[in-house]
Amino acid sequence: MSVCLSALLLFTVVLAPVAAQKRPDFSGAWVEDESQRKSPYATAPAGPGALAAPKSSTDGLSITQTADRITIARTFMSITTRMTYTFDGRENVNHTGAQTHTTRTRWDGGRLVTEGSVYQVTSQGESSWKIREVRWMTAKGEMAVEHTVIDEDGERTVFRVFRRKSG
Repeated sequence: MSVCLSALLLFTVVLAPVAAQKRPDFSGAWVEDESQRKSPYATAPAGPGALAAPKSSTDGLSITQTADRITIARTFMSITTRMTYTFDGRENVNHTGAQTHTTRTRWDGGRLVTEGSVYQVTSQGESSWKIREVRWMTAKGEMAVEHTVIDEDGERTVFRVFRRKSG
């Protein structure tokens, strides 16, 4: 009997920290550390005549988080879009211009996981794809985001790291 009790005690001690893992608070203003980005997409060509979007380092993310939801405001080229996700697994629908994002968000330990689909209608026609975004805090207090797109061309994941904006 003492062997079973010892095994149960060891099991409880090992799993207690996992069960009690604290959920991070992502609230604040964030800017990407572009040097840490890992992407399967080709970089834009440089030089005269190259068409490329302006550096995103002047833009960023602003996040508001409560006990039951997170709102992420992304600013790019002076346009801000807001996406709100609830943590209870309910379906959330967010619109960004021509796109409709239908997702569900849940906690997986200390990671926030959002999964769903995006449907888009433009002058080029209709298209849709699946997405998965996983967000967590690193040991350095940075926010890591792994964004995966799955469509007819396959699965592609972009890894980005954000630092809290100073000032």
